[in-house]
Amino acid sequence: KERRPSTSKNLRSLASNGSNNIPFIVCKEGNTIDGNDRKMHLQSFFGNDIAMAEIYNRDEKSCFHLVTSPSMIKGIPESFIAHPLGPEMKMKYGTVRSILGNNDNIDLSEIVENFSGFDGLLCPTASATQPFDQPAIKNIWSNLIPHLEEKIELESAKNLALPKESESHVWSSIIGDAATSVPTCDEFFDEIVVVLSDVNSDVKISLGNSELASKKCCLFLLSVLASSPIICSVSLTPEIQSRNLESQWIAQSGISQYRPFFDIGLTGKGQTVAVSDSGLDIDNCYFWDTSGSVTKNGSVDQTRRKVIQYVNYVDDTDRVLGHGTHIAGTIAGRRAAN
Repeated sequence: KERRPSTSKNLRSLASNGSNNIPFIVCKEGNTIDGNDRKMHLQSFFGNDIAMAEIYNRDEKSCFHLVTSPSMIKGIPESFIAHPLGPEMKMKYGTVRSILGNNDNIDLSEIVENFSGFDGLLCPTASATQPFDQPAIKNIWSNLIPHLEEKIELESAKNLALPKESESHVWSSIIGDAATSVPTCDEFFDEIVVVLSDVNSDVKISLGNSELASKKCCLFLLSVLASSPIICSVSLTPEIQSRNLESQWIAQSGISQYRPFFDIGLTGKGQTVAVSDSGLDIDNCYFWDTSGSVTKNGSVDQTRRKVIQYVNYVDDTDRVLGHGTHIAGTIAGRRAAN
């Protein structure tokens, strides 16, 4: 039988641009020092310019994501604990099972229905002078495509929440026969959209054309993302539905359709609530007043149907699908009769 390379070897072979640096989890223990001191200890060894992302911080131990070379890790003091961040460690528990579904008869050609893509967390940069930006994300994706032909051995089916009888079938089909799988998913990968957050290290991978998103192609994409030395964590992007009507009985009783507050007349009528948020669309039907709107200069008008004061701290409206209108609607909204 062919002896496949281990995850750590594959991880090193997938290092981008020929770099020997790969992601690690590095921990520092010690009950006599706090998390900041532990971080300073790591920096004293790796250098002050190394980027680290905190992933665990408790009284007894602090752990960080960082990207460095295996040779550097070999020389760390005994008080440090280090482990390569392999593909199976990057996947949120249950991710594979969520893609496959609960049916014991797995059909890899089926189209996924319960998620719209993947959420990734970029590893901290090896140097603070090399930030990740949109061109870098495009480069990451272009580097991922050739890796589809790599045979990636995932060492722990237990960590993936897969039953043992499914492990061989699924991963031999998705990974073991990569050359056959690549053409099957070509169109799927062409439709994928990668977007980097403007404010943090999050990256979203949208599936694009949902009709091409088979379980097989989604598992293939997951294995590629988890094997990238640039991504430190990956999970599913769930389909989110707005169900405000359900929140009434959930908040009041937890029993379906039972609203004890409303049943005894507690509706909030006559109460005034202050909301500080992204703004408010007064023309929304839940706040519309046929007699006119309050002046948006901070003055109070108790005669208005819903909005009796608007302090225009930034502006006098809300963005499209604004959070402020949503929250104000939950608290005090009532649809106008006309």
